[in-house]
Amino acid sequence: MLKKNIVAMGLIFMLVTSLAGCGGKDKNTKTSDSSNDSIKQEMSDEDAETLYQQAIKEGGKLNVYSISSRMPKAAESFMEKYPEIKVEVYDLKQNEVLEKISREYKADIHTCDVAHLKDEDGSVWNEYVKNNILKIYYPKDICENIDSSYLETGMPLYTEMYFWYYNTEVYDKAPIDSWWDLTREEWRGKLITRNPQDDSTYMALFTNLWLASDELEASYKEEFGEDLVLSKGCKNAAEEFMYRFCNNDLIYAASSDEICEAVGTKGQDSAPIGLAASSKMRKVESDGYVMNTIENIKPFIGNLQINYLYTVDKSEHESAAKLFVRWLMGEKDGKGKGFEPFNTLGGWALRKDVETLEGNTPLTDINYVRYKADEVYNAYVNVEDFWISLQK
Repeated sequence: MLKKNIVAMGLIFMLVTSLAGCGGKDKNTKTSDSSNDSIKQEMSDEDAETLYQQAIKEGGKLNVYSISSRMPKAAESFMEKYPEIKVEVYDLKQNEVLEKISREYKADIHTCDVAHLKDEDGSVWNEYVKNNILKIYYPKDICENIDSSYLETGMPLYTEMYFWYYNTEVYDKAPIDSWWDLTREEWRGKLITRNPQDDSTYMALFTNLWLASDELEASYKEEFGEDLVLSKGCKNAAEEFMYRFCNNDLIYAASSDEICEAVGTKGQDSAPIGLAASSKMRKVESDGYVMNTIENIKPFIGNLQINYLYTVDKSEHESAAKLFVRWLMGEKDGKGKGFEPFNTLGGWALRKDVETLEGNTPLTDINYVRYKADEVYNAYVNVEDFWISLQK
């Protein structure tokens, strides 16, 4: 499959075929074993002080593989609180984290204790958690303040999402309110995005649209006042949307930063609208961009991009790993310093007892779809194949 580093995929194949009783699947078959669709959520009553004392006995060390450059700040405050534990953070890309864990696990090397990852395509859940390479630690007193739906496939640190951005000097209000608007002639050559073939986050977003094809079809009728007629080769409304969208002279950018620069630079008479991560909202202040988000596009804005925390099987510092997860989650009351680096504009806490940061629209006011790891995982390859066919 194109979305994964080939080396990492080879390692996963060897891992899942060698672990007895794992029931792993070759990614090419792209099916999820329904008998193992959920991992039992075992809530832990361990308190922070007990874990700290156990962590000291385990050597007082902790290794963290993280996809965020903000993780070292959390580690610093952790070491101030728990001076007998030394934390080393590896700032890596998603594929680098997974490849490194895979290589080390196969070689019976257990360096990583905590992994911080996203799982927008369901591969971490299906290929690592279900195969017992990554584990989920659920502190009971923290999980009581999190909706159970967010806990199904990982410990949710915070979430982001993807928005369409527009230039506020060119447009005095959001210029679109439906995904179908993006297929109109007036937006030809004025839509900038990453190519989903190069970024699994974008492909996962279109997979979620594909899973909600019925909603897209109803949205079309609401937008145009007539029934949708499918083009040759399109099996449903989502494929029809992608067909029309791809034929509207899309502009592909190398990064979200490039998208925001194209959209938000001051002094433009005409500017594209662009699809980029919600975290880029911070560039309004940091880079002086004049842009805003379109937060209620119909039928929904998309899916949450949840950042998850996992512990690693056979970790040599299990108690320190659990203690660090608690720290990152803000501890029992949600006010701990560990969460502060992640409580930023464009990011949302999923704890009920943590207030929405000023500048962020409350999640309850945003129409998004809930994350369905198995459904996205199983549909992803079909959507990817269809998208690739549109590029020919």
